[in-house]
Amino acid sequence: MKIRVSAPVLVIVCLWMATLAQANSINWTINAALDDGATVTGSFVFDPDLGTDQSITDFNINISAPLPGTLREPGDGGLPTSVFFPFDFTPANSSAGGPVTGNDGAFEFSSNAFFTNPLTGLPPEHLVFQFVPVSPLTDTSSTTIDNGNIALNDGHSVECFNCDPYVCFTGATSSLCVPSTPTPEPPSYALILSAIGVAIGAVVLGRARVGAS
Repeated sequence: MKIRVSAPVLVIVCLWMATLAQANSINWTINAALDDGATVTGSFVFDPDLGTDQSITDFNINISAPLPGTLREPGDGGLPTSVFFPFDFTPANSSAGGPVTGNDGAFEFSSNAFFTNPLTGLPPEHLVFQFVPVSPLTDTSSTTIDNGNIALNDGHSVECFNCDPYVCFTGATSSLCVPSTPTPEPPSYALILSAIGVAIGAVVLGRARVGAS
């Protein structure tokens, strides 16, 4: 007995199988260390087939307390690690996404709450944990994320207060591991010229008053 399958049904089955092949959410495990002595452990679910800037909704990333009294690497202003604290990033208290294109492909976990920024003069900030893989995560990648496959010297591989001050991963050279911060744009030529014009005008006006007196 032969079973005939119509062309439309065959197409639907093929599309369904292709969808199953592409939908491959993977549970990634994190086991890493920061240069202040804190450990980063946990997991997150991410599907490499869905491209960049995904919203990650299944994650639990725990960062332990730093070693007491330890000073961070040069380039951080000499801040003690006590400014950081243990935190467990979960969907209940944080948001997550990745690889975030605007952050050079970083996977980012950010607290919903604001915390006091230990740097004087800066407003309260979100606590952020982010890392950049050495190579993009794929279906065939190792599912373990550690200091061996994190781009340690990437400015987006840090724990930070959005993102200054910050803590690098163990093995990073902190002079290179400097989070990208907005750089004030230089004043335009128009502003410079107007400032010069005001200064010249003030000088001319002052001389005119002196001559009149």
